[in-house]
Amino acid sequence: MTMDAFDKLVAKHFSKDSLQMLTEMVEKEFDGFVPKDLLEEGEEKKNPAGRTYTIHEIPLIPISELGWANNEGGEEGGTQRSVLENWLRAIDGKDFQEKLNNVIIRMKEGFGEVPKGGDIKDYIREVMSYLVFLKTLTMAITNFNPSAAGFNFEAFLSALMSGEQIAAQGAKTIADFTAQIHGEVVPVSLKLYTKLKVGGSFFDLSNDLISPREDWASWASKPEYEGGAMRYVVCEKKFEEEVKGDPLTRKGNVNFYQFDISRANLFELFSIAGKDCQWAITTEGVFKERLAEWDRTGRQGDPPFVGLQDEEGNFTDLPAASAKGDPNELADAFAEFLISSAVPQWIEYGIPAKQAEALMLNVREVYEAYLETSDEAKAGMLPTAAINVAIDEIIPEQELRVLLDKRSYAVSALRKDTILPAFIAFKEEIINKADVRGQAIANLKWIYADKKSEDAPELVSWYGGLSPEAKAIAIANTRGYLTHSGWEIPEKKAKAFGGTTPFAMLPIGAAFVQELLNKVRNEVMDEVFQIFDQMAEMSRQLNMFFAKGLRQPKEAEAGAKAGETAAKGAREFAK
Repeated sequence: MTMDAFDKLVAKHFSKDSLQMLTEMVEKEFDGFVPKDLLEEGEEKKNPAGRTYTIHEIPLIPISELGWANNEGGEEGGTQRSVLENWLRAIDGKDFQEKLNNVIIRMKEGFGEVPKGGDIKDYIREVMSYLVFLKTLTMAITNFNPSAAGFNFEAFLSALMSGEQIAAQGAKTIADFTAQIHGEVVPVSLKLYTKLKVGGSFFDLSNDLISPREDWASWASKPEYEGGAMRYVVCEKKFEEEVKGDPLTRKGNVNFYQFDISRANLFELFSIAGKDCQWAITTEGVFKERLAEWDRTGRQGDPPFVGLQDEEGNFTDLPAASAKGDPNELADAFAEFLISSAVPQWIEYGIPAKQAEALMLNVREVYEAYLETSDEAKAGMLPTAAINVAIDEIIPEQELRVLLDKRSYAVSALRKDTILPAFIAFKEEIINKADVRGQAIANLKWIYADKKSEDAPELVSWYGGLSPEAKAIAIANTRGYLTHSGWEIPEKKAKAFGGTTPFAMLPIGAAFVQELLNKVRNEVMDEVFQIFDQMAEMSRQLNMFFAKGLRQPKEAEAGAKAGETAAKGAREFAK
């Protein structure tokens, strides 16, 4: 069959006006085409009482973190982000809790009776929006590994809340995206884990509390935040085990918690949030008294800072971070410790000598690069993630599992059992003597927030009594800020800070999508899904026609007829 013949076939079934509509529908179908086998959307047994609905009839937006990224300039049209936003716009609510609980209510109660008379477009729009929401989120979470699912989840919630994702590189904020909440721009740091924890860089968190970005500065300036805040939305995946090889059998709940860390409550929260957080807010004793006095007397002159005091009582800055030593020299010294302790162990494990030498050089190179390229690098810290990559480049995980007789996490085991002990010895012998800044900080008199410390309640009280301006200076002079340490709130505390009980428990899984679909069986939705059925049939037939080299006119005829039927149905709803 020639293309000329195909054109005549199309003209036979479509007018000039409808031809453009067909073209647009075909383009949209191919843009959003996902093979059914990939989704494995299960069919139900036919229901003799009426039409059977199956998950594959619900439109599926192609799932892509890049495709769901910000729609720059608010462009309208067929971008994946704009399509996603259009579908989700009908999910009612002014914050996370309202929107998610509206979805949960619809899942439990359905959508009620079809409106009698008048315009039914709002009813159709609402039903389809909730179905697309649940199906797309289910696919985004259950069909991907944890890392990819987290990225998809972030992009999805950003679109749901009419916000913008924030690129990690060069962002200078710990926020993952912004959300429109009650008409305000709110920064959100999102966590999605099977076992909850909240944490990150204390330096980055502090900078958000000290100097919030302009786009959410208005929200952060509220009296309860005192000039800086970050909203944490912490999500716990509670899923059943999937049937092997079938991710769509996975189902369970995503439990949502949220809390704000602000300039106002930082010390209060961190003083009870665990050792990492307590360590982060450790404050130097002399500075503490000087800051209180500066604040009490009207904040005149330069604010105090943590520094070195000479015999005359004058203060000078701490040694610069670069005083940790020359990266090349430190890396060479670390390599000597690897050669003396780690390399013999590797050879004993069965790693060939040349491979062991290559691994040693790779680890040395990663450590040197870390010291040279990171502004926050500390010679006494091992870049564990980069070290893991360096190991895997020389000896892949699967190969290491055999050598170490491990079922999983062999790369991490090799790092912990051989590289880490060598690094600890290197740190004690070399770093602690070379890290001038670190030694200067360690020699100061610090007041700890540890609950066992007698000073802990007084430290929190002191901070609470400072002005917002003085609080910002206090944060910038904590030990956690000066040493760029990390912080982590463990599961129990994270849930307690979020109110103990989730503010939303959203069921996720193909089975739940099907249950919601079953609640909307009626004549109106029959007609709607018939359109999508015909669109899918058109796509399938035309796909086969072109794939077989345009040699099967029956497939082109069937595709054209299906498109004509779909177009006719769409025009009826468009009236």
